Amino acid sequence: DSGELTLEQAERHPYRNMVTRGIGIPEGTTPTFYDVELTAGDAVLLATDGLFKMVGDEEIERIMAGAENAENATAALVEAANAAGGMDNIGVAIYFA
Repeated sequence: DSGELTLEQAERHPYRNMVTRGIGIPEGTTPTFYDVELTAGDAVLLATDGLFKMVGDEEIERIMAGAENAENATAALVEAANAAGGMDNIGVAIYFA
């Protein structure tokens, strides 16, 4: 996000999978919160690398735009990741505003 790396560099960076904050990490870890104002038609997608390493951003956007609801979009994204090889656990949560 800071612009220090291009997207291509970030995909190959040795620290690309480094967890810096997470649930269940020893005490002293402070989560980061963001307030985001959503409007009708917006969507929030939380996903593990099992999705985004197997399915590109444009395909994710296409699947989400064509889904009737969050349940259908979630199922379609997991299906697409599995069809692409399903090389890792696939976690997907979606909220449509």
